[in-house]
Amino acid sequence: MSSDTSIHDILRRAPLFAGIPAADFQLVLSTMRQVELSQGQRLFEQGERGEAMHVLARGKLAILVKDTLGRENKISQIEPGQCVGEMTFLDPQPRSASVAAMEPSLALELDRHLLEYLRGDAPLAAVAIVGGIIEQLNERLLDTNRLIDVQLRRVKASEGDPAPTQPVSRHAPGPPPTPHTAPLDMEELRMLRGLTTTDQRLLARLAPPRCYEDRAILCHEDDPGASCFVVLSGQVDILRVMRGKRRRLATLKAGSMVGQLALVDPAPRSATVRARGRVVTMELSHADFQLQLSRASPLAVRFQEQIAVSGVRQLRMANSRCVQLFDKAKHAHGKAPQAPKPKATGPSRRPSTLPQHAVRIEDPLNFVKTALREWGMSMDDLDKMEVVQADGMMTAAEIAARKQRY
Repeated sequence: MSSDTSIHDILRRAPLFAGIPAADFQLVLSTMRQVELSQGQRLFEQGERGEAMHVLARGKLAILVKDTLGRENKISQIEPGQCVGEMTFLDPQPRSASVAAMEPSLALELDRHLLEYLRGDAPLAAVAIVGGIIEQLNERLLDTNRLIDVQLRRVKASEGDPAPTQPVSRHAPGPPPTPHTAPLDMEELRMLRGLTTTDQRLLARLAPPRCYEDRAILCHEDDPGASCFVVLSGQVDILRVMRGKRRRLATLKAGSMVGQLALVDPAPRSATVRARGRVVTMELSHADFQLQLSRASPLAVRFQEQIAVSGVRQLRMANSRCVQLFDKAKHAHGKAPQAPKPKATGPSRRPSTLPQHAVRIEDPLNFVKTALREWGMSMDDLDKMEVVQADGMMTAAEIAARKQRY
């Protein structure tokens, strides 16, 4: 078997290219530049700006990250068929790690500008590539959520906080939505700006605008994620059960997309979405989106790219935020003072093995976890949202103080 045939077979089986139609696969390969690497040679450096991703055809690559002292540590390695740099490919930013060849290797480079070329000449191939990247991003988002779950269990165990015995009842659904018949100006919403008249009509047909009255439920926590919502007017509350109580984590305004990952992964909802006042939304179903994507509809392609870029940005910020929170929790565990014995008089209190500031780590962790799946907003938007704690509404000053603390 020739080398070219071997590379062709390896890449054809690569998850990133699995959905590319056979007729387009050779065209995709012809757009990719071959990069030969000798042992120890760098593919790119941490901190460099980049607009390309690489798929390994032969050899092994090491992922290297510098610690606070400037020392490089190998955190993982790339095998043939796997890709690296896909986050920068979709959303150009400085590289978060260096990549070096562990042995003589061959990587194929796909530049961001070539993706635009594929969208014109082989749209189904472009859709398949972005879809493959979203699948990998979703796996990383799930990994981040699993890490958060581990940390939450650790914090709760250290608090000695038993799980609530009584489940929190579901919200009453409220009145059903009614059709919205007034004219809509989609150009006012940034995420829909630039849609052609044809695309606007298609979206209105697939997701006709509907009105929800105050406190009506758009979707419930733990229900299958079968659709995503675009908030056209009004506001919605994001509610999540935490420590035996339902809490409002955020209030999202017109122009927000809620539950966007449900279009590519119908996993259970991580939060309940409730109307705050009168709300007009468009609800796009997973099934309709996938059908349009299979046809490379410009509307579906636009939504797909927004989901991908949103996922990249949230994953970057969530990873950074989680490192801070995990470090804070670890520090609190290591220096936790012994809880004083309760006095003989007065009401008894549950002893805590963590300082008070460590106990509060649970709430920002839950915030990060819910944000990753339910809305396309970054952690930097925290100041712009209303966040609720057990003891009521947090002030702007308290939000700023907690962001600095964590």
